[in-house]
Amino acid sequence: MGLGKRPYSPPWWSQLAWFILFASMLLLAVIGNTLVIWIVLAHRRMRTVTNCFLVNLAVADLLMATLNGAPNFVFLVTAHWPFGSVTCTASNFTANLTVSAGVFTLVAITVDRYVAIVKPLQHRLSRSMARAALFSVWFASALLALPSLLYSDTYTK
Repeated sequence: MGLGKRPYSPPWWSQLAWFILFASMLLLAVIGNTLVIWIVLAHRRMRTVTNCFLVNLAVADLLMATLNGAPNFVFLVTAHWPFGSVTCTASNFTANLTVSAGVFTLVAITVDRYVAIVKPLQHRLSRSMARAALFSVWFASALLALPSLLYSDTYTK
């Protein structure tokens, strides 16, 4: 489980600690976000506008853990990127996309909660408006992540 040909290689116990920490983090992210998505989708009474935003946040986090976290975990452990240039670019794009989507989803949740508190008698956000907001979240996130898709590259020594 060595870190390859790096100029400095931490002791084995440090590598093992990072391995356990990162593996636990990925496992918890996948299980936790999958449970959130499943609970909201499996129970009809849980399908509220607010929970729609929470499912979107869970999807963004799940994509981050699986499509970006897992390959970076392999790189952390082996100090080698065995996945090639395309996966490197896709991983970089996914990281930018999902982080942006998560932040924009939190902004949408904040706006929804703000309106609910400040104007409690005003008509609440409809599901179709929530879907439009979430489409905007992913569209804006994709636009922000586009440069990483177009200009990312891998470098070898």
